[in-house]
Amino acid sequence: MGKEEEIDTAIELGTQDRNVDSQSKYPEEELHYEKTLEILEEVSDPENPAIASCLHKLELTESAQYAYSIAEELYKKAVEIKEKEAGTKDPDTAKLLNNLALAVQRQGRYSEAEAHYKRGLEIAEGVFGPEHQETARFLNNLAVNLYYQERHSEAEVLSKRVLEIFERIMCPPSNGTARSLNNFASILSIQGRYEEAEVLHKRALEIREQVIGTEHQGTATSLSNLAVNVERQGRYEEAEILHKRAFEIFKKLFGLYHPDTATALHNLAFNLAKQGKHSESEEIWEKYGKDQRYPYIATSLDKLAERFYSTGKYGEADAYYKRTLEVYEKVSDPKNPDMAEFLNNLAVDLHNQEKYPEAKLFFRKAVEIAEKVLGPEHPDTATLLNNLAINIQYHGWYSEAEIHFERVVEIREKVLGKEHPDTATALNNLAVNLQRQHWYSKAEVLHKRALEILEKVFGPEHPETATALDDLVFCLKAQGEYSEAEKVREKYRK
Repeated sequence: MGKEEEIDTAIELGTQDRNVDSQSKYPEEELHYEKTLEILEEVSDPENPAIASCLHKLELTESAQYAYSIAEELYKKAVEIKEKEAGTKDPDTAKLLNNLALAVQRQGRYSEAEAHYKRGLEIAEGVFGPEHQETARFLNNLAVNLYYQERHSEAEVLSKRVLEIFERIMCPPSNGTARSLNNFASILSIQGRYEEAEVLHKRALEIREQVIGTEHQGTATSLSNLAVNVERQGRYEEAEILHKRAFEIFKKLFGLYHPDTATALHNLAFNLAKQGKHSESEEIWEKYGKDQRYPYIATSLDKLAERFYSTGKYGEADAYYKRTLEVYEKVSDPKNPDMAEFLNNLAVDLHNQEKYPEAKLFFRKAVEIAEKVLGPEHPDTATLLNNLAINIQYHGWYSEAEIHFERVVEIREKVLGKEHPDTATALNNLAVNLQRQHWYSKAEVLHKRALEILEKVFGPEHPETATALDDLVFCLKAQGEYSEAEKVREKYRK
C-alpha cells in the first residue's frame, strides 16, 4: 500500500495478486499479519518499509478496513516526523502524504484525502517540476480522488495533463502511458463520451500489447475495458470477442478460479444476456454456481439473481439471493463487505415484493456489517442506511426513518462534501420524509438546498434537477403557496 502505483490502476478493473486456491488460509494469514503489525507499531519507526509491506499484504485479506485505519495512524505519525526532520518541502514528505491520502480515501473519506493529495502534489511540483514523472503520479492520484467524488470535469483536466506529461517524457510509450490513457478514457466514459473514450482505450491496448505482450494481465485488463466501452455503444458482438480474449488470458495466467478470471467470466455472461443469448449466459452462471471449488460462487449466484430481478422475476431472484447468502456464509469471512451488499440485494428484492418486515431485517443486518467492516461514516454505509430508512418509511414509521435519513445527510456532507449530488439526494429524501410528517417549512428549506446543488452540478435540464424541482413545487403547493410554486416552476422554464 506504500506504492504510488497502487492507485494508478484504481479506475481499471480491480486486480489482486493473490492465490485463490489458498483462500481457506486467509483467517490464519490475517492473524499473522495483524500480530506482525502490533510488533512493528511497538518497536519500529512508522517509516519502516516493512510496515507498508505488511499493510499491503493485510489489505489483500478480508481485514482491509483494519489495514486502512492502522495505515492512517502510522502515516500521520510518519508525516509529522518527516516534517520535523526535513521540513514541509521534502519529497519523502510528499510520498508519505500520498500514502496517508490513499489510506483515508479507502475508508471512504474522499474530501479529507483530497486535501492530503493536494499537499503532496504541491511539494512534488516544487521539488520535481510540473513536467516530471513523479508529479504526474501525484496528479493521477488526485484525478482518481475527484473521479470518486463524481467531480468528473475537474478529474478530466488533471487526467489529460497526466497523459500529456507521460507522452512527452516517455518515448517510446510505456505501460505508464497506457495506464494514463485508460484512466482518462474512464473519466470520459462516465460522462457518456464513449466514442472519445474508445479511441483512448484502443491506444492503451495497442501500447500494452507492444510493451508488455499480448498475454499479460494488463493487456487483459485493457481488453476488458475496451469491451465494456464498445458494449455501452451497443456493439455487443464485437464486445463479446474482446470479453472472450480477456477471459482466456486471465484463465491462462491465473487459472479458472481466480477473481480476475471470475470477473471476466461475469462480463462475458452479461454480454451474452444482453444479446439475447440467455441459454449460453445462464449456462455459465449455473455451471459455476454449482461448482463448490469456485471461490466466487456467491458472486455468480448474485449475478443470476440480479438477472431474474431485472426481468421482474422476483420469486426466482429471491431464491437465488438466499442461496447466495448460504454459499457466501460457507466460503467467505463474515467481515467481508460483499456480505453487506448481498444482504442489501436480497432486502431490496423482498421490499419490491412488498415483504417489508422481512426486508427490514436484512437491511438492518447489512447496515450492521457495513458499520463494522467499512466504518460508520463510509459512503456505502450511508447508502445502506438510506435503503433501510426508505423501507421503514414504507411501514409508516416516519420518525424512525427520519433519524436514519438525518444520519445519511451527516455522513455525506462530511465525507463527500456539502455540494455533492449524493448529498443533494440525501437532503431531498429527508425533505420528503418531513413532508409526510407535515413539517412543510423544514422540508421546503431542504428541498431548496437540494435543488440548488443539483442545478449547480448537473444544470437546470438534468432529470435529477427536474425531480428535485417537482418535489419543491409539491411542497410549496401543500402549504398553499401556489403563486410561489408557479414562480419557481417558471424560473426553470426559461
